[in-house]
Amino acid sequence: MICLQATSQDIGLKKYIGTDSIDIAVINNLLVDIEFYITPKDSIKDSVKVIDYAIIPPKDTLFKALRLPIKMVKDTSEIYPSDYISLRGTMGNPGAEADGTLYELPFSRGKKYKVIQGFGGKFSHDSEQSKYAVDINTQVGDTITAARSGLVIRTRDQFTERGGRDFRDKANLVNILHDDGTIASYVHLDFEGVLVSLGERVETGQPIGISGYTGFTTTPHLHFVIRKAGSIAIPFYFKGYTKGPIKKNMRLKRK
Repeated sequence: MICLQATSQDIGLKKYIGTDSIDIAVINNLLVDIEFYITPKDSIKDSVKVIDYAIIPPKDTLFKALRLPIKMVKDTSEIYPSDYISLRGTMGNPGAEADGTLYELPFSRGKKYKVIQGFGGKFSHDSEQSKYAVDINTQVGDTITAARSGLVIRTRDQFTERGGRDFRDKANLVNILHDDGTIASYVHLDFEGVLVSLGERVETGQPIGISGYTGFTTTPHLHFVIRKAGSIAIPFYFKGYTKGPIKKNMRLKRK
């Protein structure tokens, strides 16, 4: 799942203190539209004005996402926006539609790998966010390449840990936005294993990362998935492998 955090890399919150009210703004720090659902905390939900749904464009701000009467706050210096507002955000414009492009295999030419979990895999590909994901048994240090051209909109390579589901948000990754609005995720990269920069335009076959062993995983591999807005996984085909869904134990070779 694409999990967006209220951090400087993903989403920001900022307070504006006025005479009668305190406004909280939501900041999209990414290079892609974010679809937001905004909810006030239970303790204040009957006393505030809130914009409960919005699509915030790249690098833009939704002002007055929540307005809190100043009389409800004893000490304005102790206001932390996250104490008053809950956010659920997913990347992508809900109006975008996949165009049926065939994807290049996301590794170097001449390399051959096995699919260790395919579409609908019972271990972890059982949700709307992952049901069309593919796990490829790349090894630590192998080069990962772009399966399609696009814009690098999110990267993460500071993590070294791995383990069970508690480590889901500690996988190093690259997200690439395609021209049709879909987003590719390349996940479980190595520590400091991202080879591209935010805002960089990459071409099909270009090296973008180094395979690793980070996040929610029991073995080194590349987790690859295409999603549309709402963080919904969608089916796709690799070039040369179009006769059916991508399944466990398939052998993939990039020519």
